Amino acid sequence: MAEHLRASGVEVRERVGKTGVVGLVRGRRPGRTILVRADMDGLPLTEQNPIEYASATSGAMHA
Repeated sequence: MAEHLRASGVEVRERVGKTGVVGLVRGRRPGRTILVRADMDGLPLTEQNPIEYASATSGAMHA
């Protein structure tokens, strides 16, 4: 992930919280900051909840 971000011109900080990667995209002017977070360690679990938004894909669930 870090290599992909660097190749895209993103400033990278590694080993955040031991295993995390942070990509920092600076704007042209100072101001608000937006955070986007994603997990890369998902487990293949099939959803078994009887909820209307349950995943219809085998091996993928909302957690």
